[in-house]
Amino acid sequence: MGGLSAITSIHDQFLLLLPLLLQLLLFDFLYLGISNNIVGAAGLTVSNNSSCKEGERQALLEFKAGLNDTTSGRLSSWIGDDCCTWRGVGCNNRTGHVIKLDLRNQPVYFVVERAFVVEYTEIDWEAAQKSSLGGKISPSLLKLKHLNYLDLSFNINFQGTHIPKFIGSLHNLRYLNLSFASFGGTIPPHFGNLSRLQYLDLHTPTPYFYFVEYELNINNPHWLSGLSSSLRYLNMKNVSFTGKSSTDWIQAVTMLPSLSELHLSFCELSNIPLSISSLPYAANFTSLLVLELAWNNFNSSIIPPWIFNITSLTVLDLSGADTEGRIPKTLGNLCNLKRLDLSYSNINGEITEYVNSLSICNSNSRLETLHLGYTEVSGLIPSSIGNLSFLIDLDLSSTQLSGPIPTSIGNLSSLIELDLSDTQLSGPIPTSIGNLSSLRTLDLSYNQKLDATIQSTVDLSFNQINGSLPLWSNVINLYLGTNLFTGQIPQNIGEVLGSGVASLDFSGNFLNGSIPSSICQLPSLLYLILSNNSLWGELPNCWKHIKGLTVLYLSNNNLSGRIPQSIGYLSSLEILLLSSSNFRGKLPSSLRKCTSISSLDLGTNGFTGNIPTWIGESVLALRLIRLHSNFFTEEIPSQICKLSGLHILDLSHNNLSRFIPQCLGNLSHLESTKARFTRYWHYEEHMKVVTKGRELEYTSTLVLVNSIDLSCNHLSGKIPDGITRLVGLGTLNLSMNHLTGKIPEKIGDLEYLETLDLSRNQLSGEIPPTISSLTFLSHLNLSHNNLYGKIPLSNQIQTISVDASIYSGNSGLCGWPLPNNCPGTNISPPSPLPPTNDDAKVDGDHQNEEWMDMLWFYIGGVMGFIVGFWAAVWVFHHAKGYRQLPMYYEADRIASTEDSTRWPGSSDDKLYQRKKQKSMAELLTGDFYVDHRRSESDVVGEVISGRGGRPLKTEEIKEVEPDEHGIFTLGKSEIGIQMHGDKVHSETI
Repeated sequence: MGGLSAITSIHDQFLLLLPLLLQLLLFDFLYLGISNNIVGAAGLTVSNNSSCKEGERQALLEFKAGLNDTTSGRLSSWIGDDCCTWRGVGCNNRTGHVIKLDLRNQPVYFVVERAFVVEYTEIDWEAAQKSSLGGKISPSLLKLKHLNYLDLSFNINFQGTHIPKFIGSLHNLRYLNLSFASFGGTIPPHFGNLSRLQYLDLHTPTPYFYFVEYELNINNPHWLSGLSSSLRYLNMKNVSFTGKSSTDWIQAVTMLPSLSELHLSFCELSNIPLSISSLPYAANFTSLLVLELAWNNFNSSIIPPWIFNITSLTVLDLSGADTEGRIPKTLGNLCNLKRLDLSYSNINGEITEYVNSLSICNSNSRLETLHLGYTEVSGLIPSSIGNLSFLIDLDLSSTQLSGPIPTSIGNLSSLIELDLSDTQLSGPIPTSIGNLSSLRTLDLSYNQKLDATIQSTVDLSFNQINGSLPLWSNVINLYLGTNLFTGQIPQNIGEVLGSGVASLDFSGNFLNGSIPSSICQLPSLLYLILSNNSLWGELPNCWKHIKGLTVLYLSNNNLSGRIPQSIGYLSSLEILLLSSSNFRGKLPSSLRKCTSISSLDLGTNGFTGNIPTWIGESVLALRLIRLHSNFFTEEIPSQICKLSGLHILDLSHNNLSRFIPQCLGNLSHLESTKARFTRYWHYEEHMKVVTKGRELEYTSTLVLVNSIDLSCNHLSGKIPDGITRLVGLGTLNLSMNHLTGKIPEKIGDLEYLETLDLSRNQLSGEIPPTISSLTFLSHLNLSHNNLYGKIPLSNQIQTISVDASIYSGNSGLCGWPLPNNCPGTNISPPSPLPPTNDDAKVDGDHQNEEWMDMLWFYIGGVMGFIVGFWAAVWVFHHAKGYRQLPMYYEADRIASTEDSTRWPGSSDDKLYQRKKQKSMAELLTGDFYVDHRRSESDVVGEVISGRGGRPLKTEEIKEVEPDEHGIFTLGKSEIGIQMHGDKVHSETI
């Protein structure tokens, strides 16, 4: 009864509001009809009724005439009658008045590198000069009475021109940006008339970053008080405050009640009062978010205490500000700080005081950057520094810090840069530094008291550390990959590291020289990763001493010679990657003893001889074989078919001949679609695979790649029919061979195939129509064969057949996209229908028709609102209660009436499931249909599909009924389903 009375109340309120709603809608209709032209057939589009005003257009042309645009051509679009379409010009879309001039010169940046690693980016000033405007700013801008946005920033060709005084008369300006525009002289005090201004940016570049110096200065800052009502952003960095302005600036800026960002670094300010309580508007400063006063010459000996009362601050930068003394404990008031920079100053005291003050906020602290480098800060780094969990950049370099590095520093999981160089720190480097997975730069240089003895793990990978390889005794895991290390691997590495080392990763550096034989003196070694360096010479023949080695990754070096026979002692070896070097000769027979190898990559070398049969007889664990780009000859051994786990086979670019083994279709792993996952501690598999016409390097997703690549050989004979049983195959490349016969008729059974390349063979016959079933196919090449007949055009094939080159070189093929049609047919792609006379008709009744359309649009909208409202009331009143469950899926699309089958009708919620679906994992891919409309016939179901949204045939669907609790039982899994709108709510029970 309570629900019914609520609905009755809603009904009464709605009847009272209905006349008002109708009046408002009619008023909107009349307003839009007067203000705009209404156009559209499929929908309604509103466009401006009036172009820009002629007087404003003339003013812009006068403004253009004063500018020098010879090199950039950015004003070339300023022609024609409608200035609202000119580049950089914005108009009010109702009145047509010009309200915006955005002529910012977008800067171009170039990357500064050191040893192929990005150091920083810098503006390309020569490029900026070529694209910059210059010349004179015309007072014709005063005719743009409605202008509220003016941006001329980064136009560096004004070459010291004074900022025009008349800009202070553009009273409607809310945004003014003249930064990096090479203006010079004194900022006009007339800017104080811009009482509506919210954003003012006049900052100039730091002199040593710029090839020309034009100094802006300010003599009297009191004109800033004229901006007091609205200014929120003020940036005058590098503007010289001369005369009294260097001391009076504080009085002026405290009169800006809305100010949230103040940037006055490098401004030659000389006074910062210890107290501002005597200033009449001191309270205004309490809303500041950003305060940057860096590199000024303040005469104050300490940092003014009132700064630490601005609790709203997120950025405080007082670096290089000549301040000294201790920081008060009230630093802990600034719990909103994200960046604190006090570097290059004379502040002193124990660092414990600073960190403990910042830690007062506990979990509320959001500090991301802390710079105290080049100060007199001393003492021990407290363990409480680990509480600053949001820190990204920590710089404590060139200070008087002493004592050990606390282990709690390993709690700073977000840390990217850590600089503790040039201090008095002592003791061991904590192993917890290895927990800093985000760390990219670590600088511990010039710390002579630090003990380099490590007891467990050192992980300094993905940094920019240079110099020779550092080695620690008694280390267990040493990860120095992806840095800038140079020189050779020390010849005594085995002696220095000791017998307990398990993992060595020196990959991605600039190491040269040979691999020292003393590396075999590490009997506990499990992982040896030296890839992506410039190592040369032959492999040492000493591998029998490290029989436990699991991963040997030496790819992308200049190693040469033969693989030594002692490699066969590595009975635990699982990953052997020696690609992209200069190895030669035959594969050693001893390699057959490495029966645990699952990944073998010997690609891009100079190996010769035949592919040994023992690969498929002894090394049955192989999942990945890549022998790409060598000189292997003879036939592909049929024993390779015994590798039940094989999912990547790349024998391309060799001299293999004879037939493709008929048994290739017996590779059982490729006969299913399930991925088998293998994990290696601290190691992620790498391998290059050619797919979709490109060579890609896979890592974490390599386990999902299923590929056979036999291209660029001398293979002959037919394509084995059994290969079509490999339904999990994603890439099949047999191009550039001498294959004959037909394309297998059941090629369409390879339902997950994404790449099919059979080009440059001698294949004949018609293209099998089943090829149209390859719904995942995105790369197809059948060119340069002897194929004939009509090109199939349906489903996925039609979407990739736009490029005729994939069929070229087959003189017997016909049909679109080739220029020659098949005899008696015309299968060119359908052309769009030409417009009818009615569509093209424009007469005096056109506007009346649009008005009527608009009228019916609003009437329909009102009626739709009424009907929809009462429909919702009816549903809420009559709907059965249901269980609310978390949402797992959203529809990819709704199947259309053209491509969907008729569905079993039902008045109850039902789930229609693919019959072949057997597991919860498959359900989670979304491959099922839901009838959420509850119709009795001609149901158009909602498709929720991770496999392209293909409508299922009736015989592929089975009906699943829920039990009394709304639970659908699917095999061994139970799912709670509730259809609601266009979404399916589900939950695993």
